Amino acid sequence: MHTDIGHACVGARVDRQPYPLSQPLSSGQTVEIITAPGARPNAAWLNFVVSSKARAKIRQLLKNLKRDDSVSLGRRLLNHALGGSRKLAEIPQENIQRELDRMKLATLDDLLAEIGLGNAMSVVVAKICSKAKPWCRPLRNRITATCRLKARMACLSPLRSVVVRSQATRSSLTSAQVKDW
Repeated sequence: MHTDIGHACVGARVDRQPYPLSQPLSSGQTVEIITAPGARPNAAWLNFVVSSKARAKIRQLLKNLKRDDSVSLGRRLLNHALGGSRKLAEIPQENIQRELDRMKLATLDDLLAEIGLGNAMSVVVAKICSKAKPWCRPLRNRITATCRLKARMACLSPLRSVVVRSQATRSSLTSAQVKDW
């Protein structure tokens, strides 16, 4: 059977009688394939397909359909998360590229697929992409002597009149903002 016919298949008739796709055929039977334009292969077909080539084609199409569906869902979710009149097309390319680099993705479709599959939150991506600059500036003074202590980096953004003090204990490194009187 041709691949395009198989992808659009919704049923079959054998000897002019409805016949399940999962049922094996006998020699000499007349087969008529029923197709529909919006039909898609079903993952259950993999259980009864005979040839490995047909099985590979079905797997490939299901994977592509899943990706296409997740990209379109991700686009809708991201546009909704951007809210109001702001849309994905209005976000500067440099902001999108910064998010792609952060998530180690190659294209915008990869990002949208991750959102659509639930691997990335659309609200977080929308918030990060909407900002003009990264919300944490790079560290000027790095902590170099932690002596295998647990250290968690965070952007404190202290005011100029506030002093940040750190204390190292046996198990962790603690920082606190202290007012400079």
